[in-house]
Amino acid sequence: GPFKFESWQRGSHINLVRNDDYWEEGKPYLDGLIIRALPNAASRIQALMAGEIDFIPMVHFPLNDARMVESNPALQIVTSGFAPGMTYAAFNLKRAPLDDARVRSALLMATDRQFIHDTAFSSFGDLGRAPWPSSIEWAANPDVNYDVSNPYDPERAAALLDEAGLVASAGGTRFSVNIIYDSAIAERNQVANALKANWGAIGVTANLQPLEIAVVMPRVFQEHDFDIYLHDNNSYGDPAIGVSRLFVTDSIGRISGNASQYSNPEVDALFAAGAKEVDPAKRAEIYQSIQPILVRDLPEMMLHELSGFDGASKRLHGLWGWIGNGRWARAWLEQ
Repeated sequence: GPFKFESWQRGSHINLVRNDDYWEEGKPYLDGLIIRALPNAASRIQALMAGEIDFIPMVHFPLNDARMVESNPALQIVTSGFAPGMTYAAFNLKRAPLDDARVRSALLMATDRQFIHDTAFSSFGDLGRAPWPSSIEWAANPDVNYDVSNPYDPERAAALLDEAGLVASAGGTRFSVNIIYDSAIAERNQVANALKANWGAIGVTANLQPLEIAVVMPRVFQEHDFDIYLHDNNSYGDPAIGVSRLFVTDSIGRISGNASQYSNPEVDALFAAGAKEVDPAKRAEIYQSIQPILVRDLPEMMLHELSGFDGASKRLHGLWGWIGNGRWARAWLEQ
């Protein structure tokens, strides 16, 4: 690699120094990197604004502060090299009343995705409208759209819960759910609070459980101890690579796999066929046929289509234009 490990001060920073034996002649351009540990989103933005750091990668760049960063003449927001992803809410299908598709559908209809888009993501990206990003155009079914099947309609959502036998008590409460998510991601806190407000309006009490990611992952994917799980997913540009793992039976129990424990033999077979098919037109047909099933069963709902953005100093160059993480061997700082 372009840099070598020099030192690590736990909870503070890691120092990397230039690797003079790097295979690409003349690179890296930088003498080293200091990777700071800043788990608080506000602290990260303050450090960037103050010039104490030069880069925040998209995973840790809080989009609710993006407009403030954008207005600073010394800073820039750059599209990352990652494939389109999504912020989604996975339902634990093994827990009542979330095991009832009518309840899941009602919660989607009670969710104001436009508000989430405008506030938590500062209008960056797009609204979630289907089981996976519409920007994978060839694999997207044009007839699948939450705005049609599950539009934001709290009254209709409440009626559906009544139909499911979840009638509001005298105090207006129907049932409660726990929402678990990684506390270090600013957008997820914003989304969780939006869900709490939206669902509270139809009598569903949402208890928020922000936790460290090291606690969240095994609890959700292996212990299945949750009601609703908020997470981000990278599609890697193809349903066979980054999407199928959310829905196929084989991914149950795997980290970053099928949190909902959804198991549908028809969906399993279609994803397997799509992965093996070599004809692009046939692949598209297979994946497009999966989406209506997932909207009907709704093991999880996509809340927002993610477009990855990095926050950086305008002095930083050379990092972008590549697939995936930035090419730090080619990064350089303007003096």
